[in-house]
Amino acid sequence: MRRMRFDDFAFEEDGSILVSAPIVTSENLSTPVTARWCVVKPGTSSQRHMHFEAEVFFILSGCGVAENQDSTLEVTRGDALLFPPFSEHSIRNSENSVEDLVFLTIYWPSHADDEDAAVKGKGVVQGKQVLVIATPPTPNGDLHLGHLSGPYLAADIWTRYLRANGANAQFLTGTDDHQSFVEHKAHQLHQSAGDTARGYGGRIRQALTAAGVEVDHFVQPADSQPHREHTAKLFALLYEKGKLHRQVAPSLYCSGCDRYLFEVYVRGTCPHCRHRTGGNGCEECGQPNECVDLLNPSCNLCGQTPEFQPLERLVFPLEPYHEQLRDFVDRACMSTHLRTLCERMLADPLPTVSVSHVSKWGIPVPIPGFEGQVIWSWLEMAGLYLAGAWDIGQKSGWELSGDAFLNTPDLEVVQFFGFDNGYFKALLLTALYLAIDKRGHLPSTFVTNEFYRLDSKKFSTSSNHLVSVLDFMRSADRDRARFYLCYTRPEQEQTNFTEEDFAATVQRELIDGWEGWLRALGKKIQTRFNGVAPDTGLWTQEQRHFENRLRDYCTRVEHFLSAEHFSPSRVVRLLSELVRDARGFGIAESHWANVRTGRDMERTGAALELAAARALAIASSPIMPEFARQLWDRLGCTPSLEEHGWKKLVWYVSAGASVDLDQTFFSKGSLWNPGRSA
Repeated sequence: MRRMRFDDFAFEEDGSILVSAPIVTSENLSTPVTARWCVVKPGTSSQRHMHFEAEVFFILSGCGVAENQDSTLEVTRGDALLFPPFSEHSIRNSENSVEDLVFLTIYWPSHADDEDAAVKGKGVVQGKQVLVIATPPTPNGDLHLGHLSGPYLAADIWTRYLRANGANAQFLTGTDDHQSFVEHKAHQLHQSAGDTARGYGGRIRQALTAAGVEVDHFVQPADSQPHREHTAKLFALLYEKGKLHRQVAPSLYCSGCDRYLFEVYVRGTCPHCRHRTGGNGCEECGQPNECVDLLNPSCNLCGQTPEFQPLERLVFPLEPYHEQLRDFVDRACMSTHLRTLCERMLADPLPTVSVSHVSKWGIPVPIPGFEGQVIWSWLEMAGLYLAGAWDIGQKSGWELSGDAFLNTPDLEVVQFFGFDNGYFKALLLTALYLAIDKRGHLPSTFVTNEFYRLDSKKFSTSSNHLVSVLDFMRSADRDRARFYLCYTRPEQEQTNFTEEDFAATVQRELIDGWEGWLRALGKKIQTRFNGVAPDTGLWTQEQRHFENRLRDYCTRVEHFLSAEHFSPSRVVRLLSELVRDARGFGIAESHWANVRTGRDMERTGAALELAAARALAIASSPIMPEFARQLWDRLGCTPSLEEHGWKKLVWYVSAGASVDLDQTFFSKGSLWNPGRSA
């Protein structure tokens, strides 16, 4: 309990009345209200004004006349007056009065009840458990901008957004160490596959950190004995349950290399779309192959045409899960491109896939009779996800049961990956989850991306046509890079990176656009309001229209940050549109400075511009965290942006807060000093 006496408050002139410092505010009381004492001296009146808040006057002493746009009412001690939002009103004390007219005003934003409605509508719930998975990159080269623009930056952005909303979100990824591509790269480098996986795996982790991608659980299988043991146990369990079958079938064999061919070791023509492809999956159409069904196959090492030899392997038939996969695809959220791939495959009997291969690199098959064979890396990935989720659940206090995240109650699983992984993630891994425990949870949403191109050619590690993330981040500002990769993210179609477009886009959108507007706003606040945020005064129709547009921008940003509609590209373009709108609005509002009676409208216009800057700080925080934090602090907002989280997107910078926006945000230093591998 705290007593606050009228005489203890300092009063300042506001127009022609005296107004106290706030008794309570939304910052020091968990309600959206603000309260102040007000005094109207005899023969004076408050200025006629309107504002976005609803307001109640409680008359404590004296008497007078209250007016709004359509009525006049005599008031005295004990009366209470309600003014709806944007209702013009004033109150005056009679010239004949000998007593001050004293009242308590309590006001609150008319949108306060809806401030979190958009969040609730997007399924983001306080404390909700969410597992965010980004497909592990293959450590056969450096992480490049094509990788970063796809699953990793997107998963980081969504995880940050979830946490700002109070969700218990955990981000899982790692490296796909036992891919045949790692062994192939090791041959080229004349070193062991383990050293190759460790070397590039370490650089991949460094690259993610340099890009501001914060991963909670990063698994490197080659150096993880628990991972190897868990995967072998999972494989044996599937075999014991009769989910994996022994099968003798023709396999491709290169006599010149004395090697059975699969994945990276074979090239041919896709039997589905007739494009050139590697073994086991086509990047062009997304459909799988069993290598032996490739047209015109050749060894990728020596170029020789392979022969067919019978080989006994363990296989996993997908067709027994056809109906369950049909139901799953109908319910899951995914892109149209991925959905059409699933529909094409579900229109026919599903394939039986080999899950063991003859190789020296990988986790040995733990079934007698299959010595010399290793577990296929795609089945191993299911083990990585399940074991990783279990470890995260234990550390995060999730309620766990069974052997996998599938049995964790109230857990949402969302996966991020490139379309070329679509069949493996949406159908193969889902069927494996069903084989493990058909009662458990399945991923609810798949967020995919198309290929990102470099100078109109596909980013390629094998041909060294790439821009390394480590090289890029050494000279390119992190937030500028994250903005551009979102701006050009290949969400529905392939997009292209060029040095020239990166520089031009950053200059146009961020330096000239965002920074230009913020610096102009900072100069306005400094020269017209002594460097402090003003309170709103009288409102015009144009100002009300701008506030409505600002709310609409924020609603659309939230829409495109939801898992179902996730689009960082649309988010950053919306934010740039907001900035252009706010800049034009601010230029128009500056004309009030030339009107003798325009001070109240000028205050409202400046307060609205600051509200737009404040909304920009919150809305950009998942994408550009350093810029957002800097902007929030320079607006004088409290508490910290991390503590504030994702709430009250359209809110006003507290009147009297010190504002310092005439500073550098993006223009410091060069845009990028290329360090490209060619």
